[in-house]
Amino acid sequence: MSTKTEEPGTEHLSPFQAGLLAQVRRRPGTGVYVDHVLIGLTGTLHPCVLAEAWRELTYRHAALRAGIRDHADGSAAYRSDGRPVWRAVDWRATREPVREARLRERLDRERAHGLPLDGTPLSRTLLMRCGEQDWTLAWRFSRLVVDQWSAAVVVAELFETYRALLAGRCPKPATVPRYPDGLTARPVPARTPRSRAVGRPVPDLGLPARALPPARRFPPVPD
Repeated sequence: MSTKTEEPGTEHLSPFQAGLLAQVRRRPGTGVYVDHVLIGLTGTLHPCVLAEAWRELTYRHAALRAGIRDHADGSAAYRSDGRPVWRAVDWRATREPVREARLRERLDRERAHGLPLDGTPLSRTLLMRCGEQDWTLAWRFSRLVVDQWSAAVVVAELFETYRALLAGRCPKPATVPRYPDGLTARPVPARTPRSRAVGRPVPDLGLPARALPPARRFPPVPD
């Protein structure tokens, strides 16, 4: 675990985080230790409610609003007081082949650039409306703050919280990580060697899953 420093909202990096950060610095522009989770949904979706569910999760989990700030002396600090980053775009007017190519290009560019080490959250969420009832949720995060097992828990909690808000209930954090009844598996795009999508089940919201275009493959990067 990280240890507290005297500055409010700041912690020292754990040895494991420091090791990952050293690898990120050695390979600038490769997107090493940056992961994408892509979820394709078809059906009636309330984007404002989903955005509110994500904000609820960022208040619940400090890692979703955490970032790394480099200091002039070469040291780094872990900050957990950032604001959630959520964007929504409407691509309904774009033809499907162009839309898929644009999505692949965007993911490739984001993966190559990585995430900034300026103290802002190392987590970005983008909701794309691809049709009247077609949506794609893209979540990009760094393993400096979220590992892949935790990412699967976050996705499950996101849709649990979404369902609770739709029903007018106050969302409550789960006491232990678990998957609710009725989970269904969904196809995920082909993964690259060092940027993997989380292939865990997603809670069934009555929105049938749809396949997403495969991502371009990159040469392997050693750990």
